[in-house]
Amino acid sequence: MDHVPVLIVGAGPAGVALGCELARRGVEFRIIDAGAGPFSGSRGKGIQPRTMEIFFDLDLADEALSYGEYMPTFRIYDSGGGFREETMHAGNVASASTPYPRPFVLPQFRTEELLRKRLTSLGVAIEYGVEMKSLGQDDDKVTVYLQTANGSSLLTADYVVGCDGGRSTTRSQINVAFPGKTQEERRVYVADLKVAGLSRDCWHAWRHPQGFLNLAPLPSTDLFQFQASIGPEADEEIKIESLQEILNARSGREDIILSGMKWASVWRLNVRLAEHYRKGRVFLVGDACHVHSPAGAQGMNTGIQDAYNLGWKLSHVLSGATTRLLETYEEERRPIAAWMLGVTSALEEQAFTTRGFPSDRGDETLQLSLNYRGCSLSIDERTAPGAIQAGDRAPDAILTTSRAATKRLFEIYRGPHLTVLAFGAVWNEILREIIKRYPSTEVAVYQVSGTPAQSDIACLTDANGDVARIYDVRGSSLFVIRPDGYVGFVTDNVRSELILDYLTGLLPEKSPLVAA
Repeated sequence: MDHVPVLIVGAGPAGVALGCELARRGVEFRIIDAGAGPFSGSRGKGIQPRTMEIFFDLDLADEALSYGEYMPTFRIYDSGGGFREETMHAGNVASASTPYPRPFVLPQFRTEELLRKRLTSLGVAIEYGVEMKSLGQDDDKVTVYLQTANGSSLLTADYVVGCDGGRSTTRSQINVAFPGKTQEERRVYVADLKVAGLSRDCWHAWRHPQGFLNLAPLPSTDLFQFQASIGPEADEEIKIESLQEILNARSGREDIILSGMKWASVWRLNVRLAEHYRKGRVFLVGDACHVHSPAGAQGMNTGIQDAYNLGWKLSHVLSGATTRLLETYEEERRPIAAWMLGVTSALEEQAFTTRGFPSDRGDETLQLSLNYRGCSLSIDERTAPGAIQAGDRAPDAILTTSRAATKRLFEIYRGPHLTVLAFGAVWNEILREIIKRYPSTEVAVYQVSGTPAQSDIACLTDANGDVARIYDVRGSSLFVIRPDGYVGFVTDNVRSELILDYLTGLLPEKSPLVAA
């Protein structure tokens, strides 16, 4: 019987993102999907700024930028043929701390394509046409029954991660409840198709007594996405003739012609949250543990961020870190999904009430302010914490290295390691102790100084004080940045045991001492 440390069930965005996280850390795993091949539609097309930061860490951001575009202007038509234009998050501009300020548009199939390409570059192939039929677990392993067109087989794994969607077999097998609501009367036709007679420089929207209608161009394709609310009497089978009738009725025009429908689906209001994200050695990620309204473009993004949170923790535990680290996955991610479900449900209610998706969304949908404050891995030892606290997203900043080259903090954070940023020379002996204990592949250590420092410790020059300002540093402070780009630990107390105890809780206990 074959054995693998991790089995990922489901090769959608969350599953492949988890695969990329594990692969770049050298974790052996298999990733299977019951489908015959990749998904070809664009259910989710909005990439939030926090997800773009993850893509930067995974070396995907530049390619994503080349295929997509920032959220365009909404052109909202009235019944007389006039229109007004609104731009979502129009006032948000790139800054040193936030390089990706606004939502980004990329068809889901393209997002998955980029993730698969990255996974392939890391030496891992997705196994399509492989279905998990059942699983069982004990204290030491998970036993999985797999089915393919050629027969069945058994596999054992240290851990199984279910990324297999809202109808998750994994969730069913571990008997985790999935409470929530489904409203059949709130349905939407969604389709990817060609449109003649409309410009591609904006999202076109109509509000009509029958319901809303949106036509959004999909970047890097010749397609638009069609979205229209429908009544309970509407046919389950989507025909392009029916979509054309809806378009003609709600737009009051007959010069816009639909053709070449590539993919179509009926969306139903379905809002659910799993009671638990883990049972024993089995975890749930993405739609397998939370299903959102599409309003707000949060579901796919939240799933990718689930994977980003779990990936480094699984890797560390498999390398010898305490298994208590895995308990923090549900602790950190489930409250965020619960909160986001509230946000997206409110947007969905507004969409059906006003017959149009709202374009005036708050910055909470950008996911930059989501944090793990108050969770067990977030420890702030300062007597007077600043604006950036333990549990917060670690902002970007621009500084110079010891060789006078310009560098972004996100470049320094990029990779599977933790990062220590020490403001002030009082930390030098502690930094040397960390360097002696942990290799730089596990903990990257930097002194941050206003002027170039002559030291055996790597120095980042904050000549204009931008880093100190962005991180709201008051006096001498030390920050530990987790592998997923969140502030884990902050202190102004110069005691090595505080810092080393925190690192011990996150890192493999077998980490060798590095020769001085």
